[in-house]
Amino acid sequence: MSKVSIFISLYCAQQLARGDHYTNTQAQLVTTRRAAGERRRATVGRLVARGYCTAAGAGGERGGEEREEREQEEGGVLTHLDAEGRARMVDVSGKAVTARAAEAECALLVSARLLRLLRDASLPKGDALTVAQVAGALAAKRTAELIPLCHALPLAAARVRVLLPRGECAHGGALRVRCEVRAAARTGVEMEALTGAAVAALALYDMCKSVDRHMTITDLRVVRKSGGSHDFAEAAPPSPTSPARPAHSVRPHNTSPHKPAETYAPSDLMHF
Repeated sequence: MSKVSIFISLYCAQQLARGDHYTNTQAQLVTTRRAAGERRRATVGRLVARGYCTAAGAGGERGGEEREEREQEEGGVLTHLDAEGRARMVDVSGKAVTARAAEAECALLVSARLLRLLRDASLPKGDALTVAQVAGALAAKRTAELIPLCHALPLAAARVRVLLPRGECAHGGALRVRCEVRAAARTGVEMEALTGAAVAALALYDMCKSVDRHMTITDLRVVRKSGGSHDFAEAAPPSPTSPARPAHSVRPHNTSPHKPAETYAPSDLMHF
């Protein structure tokens, strides 16, 4: 067989192999697209069937939405998302009006010097504790303007307390900011309590930042909730954990006129 015949045979075999590979690739692509289309149609069918069954079982579109929201709340899923994943405000018109209450707290870690000034009410800006209480109560009443999907509730009470730590606290301490909220409503008041505690702590930070710029706001949480379907109360709130932060080396009152690292050495020979 001549060299030309061998070359032609190899070229034809290469073209045939390439054609088979192209055909196989095209077949795999068609199969993949067909399977994806079937999955999409099955998903749409399930969503349509779910909406139809929910509406029919609850006696209408409105009843179906309320039943779905109730099932989602009981199942621990996100009630602020609809079936298509879009944000929504939960419809609570079908719920009964009950006496709702919630209490939230957070901690503000401060230095020993700032703690002494707070106890003596001698801050440069004035009475920081009273300002924080007023700011927290005002924030609790305006929670719906800060949290987009939160319901506007007529609060019956909003009480903010700032608890100072006991003892000397030579290295600083943690102030506890607690906000208690009450209302007669169809939904809970946890967000109002959380907002009141957080804003009260922020007001304290603003009033005290000229003295201590290393303050830390931490451990914001709900400690008690009542009036709804998932009531709870903490037995004893845990003590706040101090994050990594520079230690405040502050001397107690009237112990020594020198700094902690200084050593007194008289220079007058008459002392010897």
